[in-house]
Amino acid sequence: MQLLINFSAFLGFFLSFILLFHKRGNRSANRLLAILILILSIQLVKYAEFGLFEFITSTLALISSVLIFLLGPLFLFYTRVLFGKKLASQPIYLHFIPSFIALFIAILMVVYITIVRNEELVVNEKLLSTLFFVYMFVQIVHMLIYNLKTYRTINESFDALKESFSNLDKINVRWLKHVSIGFTIIICITIFFYIMLMTGDYYTFSHETDYGFIIAISLMINYAGFRALNQPEIISGDLVVFSKYSNSKLTVDDIEEYKSRILYFMLADQPYQESNFKLIDMAQQVSLSPHLLSQVLNEHFQQNFFEFVNSYRIQMAKEKMKEANWKTQTILGVAFEVGYNSKSAFNRAFKKFQGSTPSQYLRSIG
Repeated sequence: MQLLINFSAFLGFFLSFILLFHKRGNRSANRLLAILILILSIQLVKYAEFGLFEFITSTLALISSVLIFLLGPLFLFYTRVLFGKKLASQPIYLHFIPSFIALFIAILMVVYITIVRNEELVVNEKLLSTLFFVYMFVQIVHMLIYNLKTYRTINESFDALKESFSNLDKINVRWLKHVSIGFTIIICITIFFYIMLMTGDYYTFSHETDYGFIIAISLMINYAGFRALNQPEIISGDLVVFSKYSNSKLTVDDIEEYKSRILYFMLADQPYQESNFKLIDMAQQVSLSPHLLSQVLNEHFQQNFFEFVNSYRIQMAKEKMKEANWKTQTILGVAFEVGYNSKSAFNRAFKKFQGSTPSQYLRSIG
């Protein structure tokens, strides 16, 4: 176990350094993730055996208890920056108030323990234990609230991607959800730890609780660090983030004209055969603003851009599959022809729009 702790702590510090100076992808997001992994690594150092002086070890334990309040905000900021959103929906300093309060409380506790005699500590043990439980409870609630905010941001951002891109093969956000789930696991372990302390059974389960916490953090460091290094930049100026269309003044004539433009363009140019076809590209071709084009697709075709384009791709695929010479053609070949980069993406889209897989469809028309 010590080998895992020492290795994961070292790896965390190493990945933080790499992410700070990593030039690929979203550098602002990488820096935020570097700080996040650094904090997780410091949590591990409490359990590591590096031959540190007792003063250094106790200081790290104190610092780590304060840094816990930074995990939630940093993960939320990282997710928002990764998707090209504003860093925070409210003044940034408000997110750091709990950590400053925690630091103030920690300093007071250190001063109190330093100046009072051991006898007084024993007398006030019950009060100190109560304060410790409250402190841990606030940590749990704080992490849980931010984890829920982050998970919601991931889902909302993924929906926004579908408003701007016709192909999401190269945009993988599942790993972010996995990290969010990882934080949830850490929270659950912390709650278990909290219950054991309250019931007085901690020392019966101390090793199991500590090991669970250590393993969860170690996995988080490894998974988040390597996935971030291998994740291409999600957005590069092409993501269009929309508000609701409440102020729209479209007339019936406008709508019909715009719909005609869109349908003619899709029929005549067949732009969906280009795998990297984006909303911005289409908006330029039909002489509409991206916002207006998105509104017409959502409100008058009842589809977002991703669904609209892929419905054309699947329709063309069905036509090609009926005409194909299967001695020289393959399903993957059809997928490439209609704008997909992989067979898996083609299969998912085909099943969504047709209700069956390509193979099942071929058997039905055979």
